[in-house]
Amino acid sequence: MPLLYPEKHASELQQRLTDTPDAWVLVCYCAAWCRTCAGFEAAVEQFAQAHPEMICVWVDIEEHEDLLMDDDLEDLPTFALQKGQQSFFYAPLPPMIEHLQRLSQQAEQGLLPALTTDTPLFK
Repeated sequence: MPLLYPEKHASELQQRLTDTPDAWVLVCYCAAWCRTCAGFEAAVEQFAQAHPEMICVWVDIEEHEDLLMDDDLEDLPTFALQKGQQSFFYAPLPPMIEHLQRLSQQAEQGLLPALTTDTPLFK
C-alpha cells in the first residue's frame, strides 16, 4: 500500500480508516522546509509499500495544521502509531528506516504498551 498524503488521498485515507478500524496507523509529521524530512520521505514510502497491512500517512504540518495531534511539535520527523482507539507511540525519531521497522515489529508482537496520557488520535 502506498504512503498516503491527506492532500492527495483524502477519500482513500478516510475509507481505509473506516474499513479497517483495527489496522495499525503510522503517521509521520513533517514539513516541506525540513531537509531531514525531505531526505526521509522516500524511505517512509518504501516502508509503506513493504507493510500493506498498515495505514501509513505523511502529514505536512504546514499544510495540515488541522491534522496535528499536538499544536507544539518541536522536532521533526515526529511519528504517531495507533491502533483502534489507542495510541502506542508519539515522539520524534531519527530518520533511519531501522527505527520504523523496529517500532512495527514491536507493535505486531504486542510489545508496545498503550500510552496512558491523553494523547489525541489521528483522524
